[in-house]
Amino acid sequence: MREQDKYDRLAREVMQYLDSEEGNQSFRSHITGSPPRQAQYQQPYRAAPPPATFKPPKKRNKASPAQLALTLFLLTVFVISGGYLAKFYIIDPANMENDSQSLAQLYTQDEDSLPNDNGFNPEDLQSEPGEIPIDSATESGAKAPSASDAKPPGQTVLLPTGARDTFAKLYAANKDLVGWIKVPGTKINYPVVQTKDNTYYLTRDFYKKSNRLGAIFIETGQKVTATDTSRNLTIYGHNPKTTSMFGQLVSYRTLSFYKKNPILDFDTLYEDGQWKVFAAIITNAQKAEDNGNLFDWRQTDFTTEEEFNSFIEEIRKRSLYNTGVDVTPDDRMLSLTTCVYDFNEARLIVFARKLRPGESKTSGVSEATVNKTPLYPAAWNKANAKK
Repeated sequence: MREQDKYDRLAREVMQYLDSEEGNQSFRSHITGSPPRQAQYQQPYRAAPPPATFKPPKKRNKASPAQLALTLFLLTVFVISGGYLAKFYIIDPANMENDSQSLAQLYTQDEDSLPNDNGFNPEDLQSEPGEIPIDSATESGAKAPSASDAKPPGQTVLLPTGARDTFAKLYAANKDLVGWIKVPGTKINYPVVQTKDNTYYLTRDFYKKSNRLGAIFIETGQKVTATDTSRNLTIYGHNPKTTSMFGQLVSYRTLSFYKKNPILDFDTLYEDGQWKVFAAIITNAQKAEDNGNLFDWRQTDFTTEEEFNSFIEEIRKRSLYNTGVDVTPDDRMLSLTTCVYDFNEARLIVFARKLRPGESKTSGVSEATVNKTPLYPAAWNKANAKK
């Protein structure tokens, strides 16, 4: 075949290719530089997923009788516990606060302000045993009257020999009355009672009504009379971790509170008295809490001066602060006692001696310092070993 025929045939094939769709796109891509147009891809049809089938909620099984009984029991326990807590922390303290205020008003009344209606006449009060009209229920040991009902006419009770008139209405309400205590800087402002059983007033108030806060009372067997008072009176009160009763006595754990409030008042039926705090200690009430040892802070009889001085020295070893308040064998003392929660059966005791005639209330107080090494029982050391 001639050369010319070969070129002619090639030219015809080229022209046919360019006239085709594929050739046309390839030629345009070569001229313009853009990629050839791809044939549209048609995604195959896919059917929509079927709708989710509806599943009705499962029916809950009915509670069994045992489950209902358990639920009712737990609900009952919750309600009773709540009521108990409300009574102990709200109702009883509120009642105690109201009673304390009304009793304080009776105690602070002077003789001229005592009501003389219902047949009561302050002139009937005697320094020797005499008769004061009261409800006979108290005389027989039955229900104790309230202070407002203490003296209806027609019944009598003996006022102790030498008792002062300012205690007349309070004594008529409760013959266990021995005095009144007030601690500045706190709400401690209560009558003090005493009976033959130390446990009696742990759960009864001044009116002998059931109350878990109890009353403020003196150790049984200790003396508070017109002619004889024990050298060391131990006065007890609960610490319910509130401001009630002796709850605020724990303030004496700090030196700053002590310096501001070194003097407290304790008046007996027979005399007024101010007392100067000289120590505060943490100790144990059971021998088991100190390897069989027990410091008897309630000791009231001392056969020699050396024994008394040794007792005071043991107090100072344990005191949370060192004071300059001296204590001699001629002094009378108070041991205010309450629970604290440093360890099992822990006690806080605040010691005070009677203010001497003409003595400064602040002498020996301003120079007080913290005792950095007080003597604690073994239980306290164990409880604080990890702190």
